[in-house]
Amino acid sequence: MNIKTKNRVDLKAYFDKGKKPSQDDFRELIDATVNQADDGLSKPPNDPLSIQATGDATGPLKVINFYRNFKDPGPAWSISLNPPVDPKDTKSRKPGFGICDAGDKCRLFIDGSSGNIGIGTVDAKNTLDVQSADRTSTHPTNRALYVTGDLGDLKVGEKKGIEFRHSNGTQGIGFGYNGIYATGSDASQNLILAARGTGSVVAGYYKDSAFKETIRISPPAEGQSTGTGTKLLRNQRLTVKGDLDLGNSALYFTDPDHTCAVAGITPPGNVPGCAAIENAKDFSSLMILGRQTGANSAVGERVVTMWDRVGIGISDPKAKLEVAGNVLLGGQFISRNAYLDASNVWQFKDPGKLSTAILFNDTGSFTFYATKETPKTEWRELMTLRNNGEVVIEGNLFVKGKLNFYWADHKQWKRVGDYSEKTGTYASSKLDAGPSVSDTRLKTDLHPIPSALAKVSQLRGVTFRWNELGLQHLTRDIEATLTAGPGATGEENRKLWQEERAKRCQEHSMPRVGVLAQEVEAVLPEAVTTGADGYKSVNYYELIPLVIEALKEEDKISQEQARTIARQQTEIQRLTAASQAAQKQLGELHEIKRKLVYLEAARDGFPAPEGNTLREQLSK
Repeated sequence: MNIKTKNRVDLKAYFDKGKKPSQDDFRELIDATVNQADDGLSKPPNDPLSIQATGDATGPLKVINFYRNFKDPGPAWSISLNPPVDPKDTKSRKPGFGICDAGDKCRLFIDGSSGNIGIGTVDAKNTLDVQSADRTSTHPTNRALYVTGDLGDLKVGEKKGIEFRHSNGTQGIGFGYNGIYATGSDASQNLILAARGTGSVVAGYYKDSAFKETIRISPPAEGQSTGTGTKLLRNQRLTVKGDLDLGNSALYFTDPDHTCAVAGITPPGNVPGCAAIENAKDFSSLMILGRQTGANSAVGERVVTMWDRVGIGISDPKAKLEVAGNVLLGGQFISRNAYLDASNVWQFKDPGKLSTAILFNDTGSFTFYATKETPKTEWRELMTLRNNGEVVIEGNLFVKGKLNFYWADHKQWKRVGDYSEKTGTYASSKLDAGPSVSDTRLKTDLHPIPSALAKVSQLRGVTFRWNELGLQHLTRDIEATLTAGPGATGEENRKLWQEERAKRCQEHSMPRVGVLAQEVEAVLPEAVTTGADGYKSVNYYELIPLVIEALKEEDKISQEQARTIARQQTEIQRLTAASQAAQKQLGELHEIKRKLVYLEAARDGFPAPEGNTLREQLSK
């Protein structure tokens, strides 16, 4: 700045003793002083110093310029009441109070209209608007504090932001454009977020102009009373609403804008309060836990859904669920395709499919159930295992292989196998003691057994005893049908078989009644079977039809004999009646003859026999 006025030393020299100041000297003196009217500076009585800005409303309206040296080409700082918004555009001005640098860039500005304070900007659209670098794009307004700048990226370790530090500089907190960080000279320090009272530390995001809470850290909460007036405190809680990344996996807390999905499997869905642990690579669900609502679950019921394999007490499970240890059931049922809802009513995931269930009773027994073919939602009891050792099966029992059972009366383990000529076991339909199918609609080529009575007459019913060979044959199945029990040794089985053989031989040594297979085979071969060992056996129940026909033949003969006897008796009765009539006639002839004798005697004058008169004799 070029200052043309004299300094005080030169001006004083004009008025030294003995000098006569000239008109120009007085002019310079007047120009060197401050004039309130010309210089815009006033100090009225009882008022503070007043300064009037220079220029008009189209200019900067500067009030004060600050120079480091008047020889400098321009001021280092200035106070302007109408600074430019953009120093490159002198027409873009805004009324207010601004402190500007040598380039007319306003570093601190108070908006004359809104009162907003701008640091680094004149266009302060927020109560305190801080701009450390030129702005681009669109920015919000009407914020209490708004700060922009080329802040550091915390993800790459650039800790350049807004910082608050202790006076010793060791610790502090910083705000970057994408995070909050600990700062200070200390290499290790905590970053504390502390709520007040019962308040919580809450984190979230805005969507559709609404705040979406994702994380909440709550203080200890009072629980139920202990009974002595003391309140129990629950531990501090971390509440997450949304998705939580956990290394290579993620924990997702379901929300209406997120879907937990697994290929081919329907998850519980976006129900508030559910959480999904998912693989962060492809976001396939590993486990879903929380609450589920819908037609297949009671409202608010807690559920856990897991995929892949789950191991409890084992690190490498080979199945969907593998448990190394004991399992304690808190409920009564294990089921497939069916479950009990909150009202203890059976529900079916797919009513079109059959379901099974196992009921563990409080009585120490458990029962197997299955739904009927029609309808598929009605249960039927299959089998019950009771605590007294009884097993009740509703329906047929099919066993492939040997069936072992303990016969309490004999105190023995016995075995039932399929019928085999080789092993000599007879547990099959060949010896079915129940009703045999005999419906005439199932048969063809029907013929009565001919000469049944003659065939029966060729058979002998005999009493007999089994010989040694017979006893060996009858006890040949002991090894195949008897066992010493689960886990028995070979020696224990052999001892049992020896005792059982001695017992059976004694039983079979008693006198018996029966028929001879060879005689039966000669007249009814269908009733005889020959084993692989060549010995013959009689199916006694097949002798029944032969006996029936024999009885019918004998009955027919008896009926014919009865008819013959009846005819003979009728003839005898006829002959007896004829004989009686002849005898009567003969008696009458004898009486007539007797009377003729009397008559002849009377004619001839002989006395009547027996001294009777003729009249007495004839009257008899």
